[in-house]
Amino acid sequence: MARNESQISRNYSDQIRAKWCARAGINSAIVKLSKLDFQQPTYLGEGGLGFTSKNDELDLGYGSFEVTVQDELGKLNINAASPKALLELFQDQSIVDSIIDWRDEDDKPLPLGAESDYYLSLPNPYQSKNAPFDTVRELLLVKGINERVLNARYGEDGTKIIDMITVYSSISSSPVLNFNSASADVLALSLGMDLPSAQKIVNYRAKNGPFVDLSQVTDAVGVSVPTPMMVSASSNVFKITSTGRLTPGGASATISCIVQFPENSGPQIKYCQE
Repeated sequence: MARNESQISRNYSDQIRAKWCARAGINSAIVKLSKLDFQQPTYLGEGGLGFTSKNDELDLGYGSFEVTVQDELGKLNINAASPKALLELFQDQSIVDSIIDWRDEDDKPLPLGAESDYYLSLPNPYQSKNAPFDTVRELLLVKGINERVLNARYGEDGTKIIDMITVYSSISSSPVLNFNSASADVLALSLGMDLPSAQKIVNYRAKNGPFVDLSQVTDAVGVSVPTPMMVSASSNVFKITSTGRLTPGGASATISCIVQFPENSGPQIKYCQE
């Protein structure tokens, strides 16, 4: 019994230390991002930014961290996504109707959707929100959506749906898309572009770096970009995911945070999951 208690205590201690390594990674990413000029084009590279404690020559003693940074303005905003975009993404009209019912202001269900009458009939009842989503994982409250749906893969790259969507890509409450960060799939879904044209944009910036403004996209690539929503060349909201590990082969812990960098203000953590 004493040996088991000792092992439990050691495992708990290792988990705490791994979490501190992960937190060090979050803080390191915030320092890096704070050095960006958010008035200039934001381009973290195709697939985002990645680095480790070894890259930064940080000696954590008992562990290490691995960090990825994604631009939230390069994702599909589920609070602004059109029914057409949602159907293309989820391939299920019932899910589309239910998402729209959840985020709209009325309590009248769409043909395949759900409002409070449905949710109040569940074993653990709750009301339909009838307001915008506050987090991506709030989607799990919507009829027809579960972890399997959110982790399904989309497009030729096989990106998980949950990694393509956001609720944080807004400027002054207006949804905005950064065309220097969005993947070809997200460009096509968000702006209603055809996929080959969207891919031309991605291919150009991968070779030449970010676009300065929308007119340069047309001039350089020969693609006319529709603007059903605000578009931008820069961003100030990012998702940081940090995994801390004890070495060698010890416990690990992962932390994900959404961090915003408002103008003339310090970084603000909008959401954090440990």
